[in-house]
Amino acid sequence: MPLLISEADVKNRLNHPTNLLIKHKLIGRGGHAVNGGKPKGTSDWSPEIKAIIGTLANNATNKSVAKAFKMAPAQVGAYARGLDSSGNKPDLELRAHLEANIEVVREKVIDKILKSVDSITDEKITEANYATLSKAASNLAGVFDRLGPKNDSLNGITQNQFVFFGVKPRQETDYNVIEVEAISG
Repeated sequence: MPLLISEADVKNRLNHPTNLLIKHKLIGRGGHAVNGGKPKGTSDWSPEIKAIIGTLANNATNKSVAKAFKMAPAQVGAYARGLDSSGNKPDLELRAHLEANIEVVREKVIDKILKSVDSITDEKITEANYATLSKAASNLAGVFDRLGPKNDSLNGITQNQFVFFGVKPRQETDYNVIEVEAISG
């Protein structure tokens, strides 16, 4: 597939009925006067578009994404957190789409990181000084930590915590002790 496409192909793709941007009136065809955080004529965003907006907001500022979609920044922030447009109630369908989008990005990043880690040869490690090795290890650990599944309001999963209470051991003085003489017979 060529990287650059002709003007005719661009127009065909933009005007195609399955184009989500046209379907949801994000570009072209009609006015874009902001009305309640949505472009004029849009009654509601589909979960897919909300997920796109939320994913973009997780990687950019709410203000810039809001400007691009002609929305209120608070609404963009709500979508980024997997909430409805009011920011009050969780939107489970949106959260599922967000997690799917984030997982795709996470997998691509992990592939790139693995390729870069594979390029670190034993010779490079033996030639590097301790400060460089320490910084590289710290950076890799930070990336690994950031790429793991998040335990926040986005995916709605909380980790169970167990607290074990130890029973205080009893002493001999805590019991009534009866001395018994041995019977020999």
